[in-house]
Amino acid sequence: MLITKYLQWKLYFPSTKKQLMSFTQALETQIPAIQDYVTFLDTQETNIHNKHKEISEVITKQANLLHKLIDQQRQQLLDKLNAACQGEVRKLQAKCNDLKAAEISIQQNTNLLVFLQRFGTPQETILMYKPIAERLNQLRHMKPDRLSHRLMTQFTLRSSTEMNAQIMFGHLDISSVPFDQDDSQQPHLAASSVMPHILQTPQLMAMFDAKLDTDSVDAWPTGICVTQEGFVIVDRDNRKVKIFDKDGKLKRQFSGKGDHVLGSPFDVIVLPNNNIAVTDYKDEDVKIYDQLGNCVTAITGHCRHPRGITTNKNGQIIVVDCHLRQIMTFHQSSGELLSTIRAMDNSGGQLLTDPYYITVTDIGDLVVTDQATPNLKILNSKGEFLSQYGTYGTHQNQILQPYGVCIDSHGYIFVADHQNSRIHLLLPDGRFLKFLLTKQDKIWHPVAIDCDSNGHLVVAEALGKIKIFKYI
Repeated sequence: MLITKYLQWKLYFPSTKKQLMSFTQALETQIPAIQDYVTFLDTQETNIHNKHKEISEVITKQANLLHKLIDQQRQQLLDKLNAACQGEVRKLQAKCNDLKAAEISIQQNTNLLVFLQRFGTPQETILMYKPIAERLNQLRHMKPDRLSHRLMTQFTLRSSTEMNAQIMFGHLDISSVPFDQDDSQQPHLAASSVMPHILQTPQLMAMFDAKLDTDSVDAWPTGICVTQEGFVIVDRDNRKVKIFDKDGKLKRQFSGKGDHVLGSPFDVIVLPNNNIAVTDYKDEDVKIYDQLGNCVTAITGHCRHPRGITTNKNGQIIVVDCHLRQIMTFHQSSGELLSTIRAMDNSGGQLLTDPYYITVTDIGDLVVTDQATPNLKILNSKGEFLSQYGTYGTHQNQILQPYGVCIDSHGYIFVADHQNSRIHLLLPDGRFLKFLLTKQDKIWHPVAIDCDSNGHLVVAEALGKIKIFKYI
């Protein structure tokens, strides 16, 4: 038995020893790889510390710079105030000194006259009477140099909110990205200017009805564009473009002629050359008219169901197509297709489901309302996803039917929540700020919205009511 086990050990020992050696060699080959990765991790730790130090120094430098700028601004304002007040005080003191001198002269001449009356000889009285009388007569008819203007000083406070402080200071972006992705590939939202104060309750300034006696059905204003002269409105169900002045009085209306009659118009924008561009859902095109309603040209062959329309700072026409689920940019004069954006997410899926309205920021970011999702999406000019707002519901950060969207000159984003009968006010990065208007403000199923440069938001409601609110 012992001999048998001995023979088995002798037989298997070499192979077992060989296997152990191969395991040892394999493990030994792992050591350099582990050491290399430990070195890599140490390097990453060092990079984190260096980046932390670098950004900390930038933050501190920015804080010191803002402190310096604030101190400089404080001193400039104080110097300006001091100079104005001291100058006005000097003027007042000069007038006061003149009046005191006149008072002394009157008193002295009066005393001299009294003295002459009591103690003067006839000869002295006659001799002194004339010059004294002339002087007293001058003083008696003297009128003080009254002030025509008074100095008025007032300091207008800007909104010293935490939000504005964050905007001025800068944004710290912290995210996790793959090692093979360059930092420059990361999309960034635009920085905004200092935001003005929003009224707690916007003021209803005016209201008029887009429904006309000549309309065959109730008005359904799906598109609105505010101009310096007034309002250009698309009435989808009556298939008309209606132009109103600032007082809400109809200036003209048109439906197109011949081959350019409106089929099912949806949205409208006034181009830099003052022509009017209208998306036509039924005719699958964009029709461009002059102010009198004569068709200038039509952009055809590119759209299936064009809905929202806007322009960028270059005057190019931007259209969102809800059937093709893409955004197209056209030349404003020739109608040439310049670019097509099929917005995709990181997994290659389409970002847009049923896009309705679109607007553009000053730096070219695209803001699109998506009715089916339902939410609002912010993309950069290349169609890369930046941010989104909203989920289905009735509470804060929720929306039922996102329709019209617009952006004011400060970067505030306004969204018409059709089914919830309210207007959402968002920050430039798409974060919720407040419900600007709700049912309590007599808002009823808003469809299209636009704003002007004077802090007015124009809301086009279902069935044709147009309401103008002041919000700043």
